[in-house]
Amino acid sequence: MALETVYAMQANEVMICADVPLDASQVRQLSFADKNEQYNYFRSKAIRVFTDFKYIREHRGVKVPVNAEEIGNACYICFKNQASGKWYYAFVTQVIYINPETSLLNFEIDVYQTFLFDMVIRDCDISREHVASDDFKTNTVQEPVDVGDYIITHEETFDLDKLDEGTDYQFVIISAIDILADPGTLEEPNVTGAKGGMYAGLPSGARAYLVSPRRGTSSISSVMNSLSAFPWVSQSILAMYAVTSYNIGGAVTVEQSAMGFSVGVIADSSAPTVIPVGGVLANWLSKFPAYKNKKMYTSQFSFIEVVLPNGARTVLKPEFLPEGIPSVKVVGTLIPAPNLYLYTENYCGAEDDFLLNANNISGFPCFPVQNNTYPLQTAQAEATNTLVHAQNRSNIFWDTVGNVAQSVFTGEPLNVLSTGIDAYKNVRSELQSSERDRQRIGQMQTNVSLTGASGGGLATFIASKKLEILYRWWTVKPEFAKKIEQFFDVYGYKVSRFGVPNLNSRPRYNYIKCNNVNVYGNIPNEFLQPLRNMFINGFTLWHDKNNVGTYGNNAK
Repeated sequence: MALETVYAMQANEVMICADVPLDASQVRQLSFADKNEQYNYFRSKAIRVFTDFKYIREHRGVKVPVNAEEIGNACYICFKNQASGKWYYAFVTQVIYINPETSLLNFEIDVYQTFLFDMVIRDCDISREHVASDDFKTNTVQEPVDVGDYIITHEETFDLDKLDEGTDYQFVIISAIDILADPGTLEEPNVTGAKGGMYAGLPSGARAYLVSPRRGTSSISSVMNSLSAFPWVSQSILAMYAVTSYNIGGAVTVEQSAMGFSVGVIADSSAPTVIPVGGVLANWLSKFPAYKNKKMYTSQFSFIEVVLPNGARTVLKPEFLPEGIPSVKVVGTLIPAPNLYLYTENYCGAEDDFLLNANNISGFPCFPVQNNTYPLQTAQAEATNTLVHAQNRSNIFWDTVGNVAQSVFTGEPLNVLSTGIDAYKNVRSELQSSERDRQRIGQMQTNVSLTGASGGGLATFIASKKLEILYRWWTVKPEFAKKIEQFFDVYGYKVSRFGVPNLNSRPRYNYIKCNNVNVYGNIPNEFLQPLRNMFINGFTLWHDKNNVGTYGNNAK
């Protein structure tokens, strides 16, 4: 800056200050409530005060009647020209020796302090700031920081279906026939088709039966032993699953089968079973490390992993979990195959839309149904013999009818009468036998070829009699957490919002950085752009003037 002699005008004021924590880099500034507070602060930092100066130009240096060594620590200058009555604040950039009684101070205008009460700030494109509310649910913009590796800080196991009470597994038999009906005998087998039903609102031509000693039915071994004597029945069993209570949609009524066992008949249900499983996520936030910057609880830095028994994994983002104790629910289905859907209620604000975070548990154990082939073949042979006998009787019947007709045309009335009566009896007998055979043949021809299947990947369900859900709390490693928290302490959060910057939202200091800024006011153009550049480059506005540069302890 050029050194020039100031212009003459009396009664102008100058304060030369030291120990002011500001410099020309403009990376930090001080906040003041009003002009009086501002003046008093800098007056308290003055090491020399002059009240009889000539006119001071804001772009010039100023000569002061003091030896350079006496003001060598000067870092700031304040001056007021009586003509305008405005105080100018400036950084001292150089102290130059002129003579033993005169020094020259070069300065650069502090645009922020000079025009603090002249500028107006409107909506801006804000990049970073110290937010007014440190609510991690609303401060979710991704941060440009290295998070390193994640570690597990807590684990909890939730037993979805307790099977360690000395009871047997629960099984569901899906059958195309009615296993409660009279199966007949080996000589006269009987098959009654299932009536079908509605399961979780889905229609099924098959029927579901529950085998669960805990609900008062026979054991699965007893049921299968009984069915083994009636292979023409058991061969129509489509599937047999080990399931949980959550898969059973409707009410269960225990009924006795004609084959000597009892099973539960599952009533129709119009919707999937939805069952709350308790407060498995109670106090979930406290199971993370204690962070002073709440954004550390967002999914970029912390999350909850849900591990299902079949190995499937999903992530719960803390910012989407509801307030209080999140309610975990289970939706169970049975047809066409057992499935469970574990979800957190009100996740992402959706009251009961489990598809937003549902964890599908599939692969329930499926067991084949063993059939005794000998009686099955015997029953099938009986059906074939019945068919042959029916055909023979039919042939005899039609031969008799032909003979009767021939007698009528030969003119032998007595023979016609006698033959007609015998024919009528034969016809009636044959019709009755044929009808019975038709019914039996029809019944035996309705057999389903499927005899069940095997498979299912829930090995732990079989081995431990438990269906366990594992919840894991993950967060960044402590050394990374420390660096990230320090970064937040200094520079606030990335917000990427449009609005008026927060200049006074924290008790000790506020950091502000904008992509562009909407600042105007009674400010000369030559100073307006440097002022805007401060907001674009980013700066810290300090309210705690006694501890400028000391970060932390800035929570609202």
